[in-house]
Amino acid sequence: MREGDIVSEVGAREALIQSILATALKGNARSQGLALDLIRSADIQRARDRAERQQVAKRYKANQAEAIAAAIEAGKDTRLILPHPDDIVLDDDYGFHFIGPLNEAELGKVEESVHYRDALILQDALDSRLGDRMPSATPAASSGGTQSGALLFATVLNTTLPARYQLDDAMIVHRLARHERINLRQLLKETYQAWRKAGVKVKRGVRFTDLDTARRTVGYTIDFGRAFRDGRLDLDAIARDGFDDVTLELMERHGLNAK
Repeated sequence: MREGDIVSEVGAREALIQSILATALKGNARSQGLALDLIRSADIQRARDRAERQQVAKRYKANQAEAIAAAIEAGKDTRLILPHPDDIVLDDDYGFHFIGPLNEAELGKVEESVHYRDALILQDALDSRLGDRMPSATPAASSGGTQSGALLFATVLNTTLPARYQLDDAMIVHRLARHERINLRQLLKETYQAWRKAGVKVKRGVRFTDLDTARRTVGYTIDFGRAFRDGRLDLDAIARDGFDDVTLELMERHGLNAK
């Protein structure tokens, strides 16, 4: 089949469809009707395929739910029964999609983010308790009355987690209230342990980045992600030097120091 100067080999059915559509675009009434019929037929077939995939997903969800119930009844761990049925979501596009981890490696990454979030919530409570009595992670946070940015990071990180791992606002407030009620010694201990669980080595009692720096860092991260998706980053330069021109411009825009 010829398209301009390009000649390609296609099946008889595909050639017929392309011919009908091409003629329809030129105004042939019968071809226009055939084209509409083809489009309707394609839509019907897509709907059927989507419905079939949804049925498969429903059965898979049910099987996974049964596997979890059986494991619980037998006193076994359900952690590695993946994907979790709550993470199999039906949709009107493909038919279904996954919103959670599919294997142990992906689960580990999600759990790591959960540990980070939980540590940040504890850190916010600790920072509020300490005020300016202890050293901070950044010079700006050492000035009296500067609010911690830990809760902002925790909130942003929370939104990136699969739905069943997220905390709603009431749950976060409840945790903060609980952390405020325990004594300082216990709060210091729990915060230190939470960071260790997340794989982060920090000194006991060190305060987090201040809220202003946290806001600028979050803004930079969002813009960096957009630049990456748009293909505007020089990845070779970043791998070599840590920065490229776009990265440096974004850091300057958000008031962050590249050094």
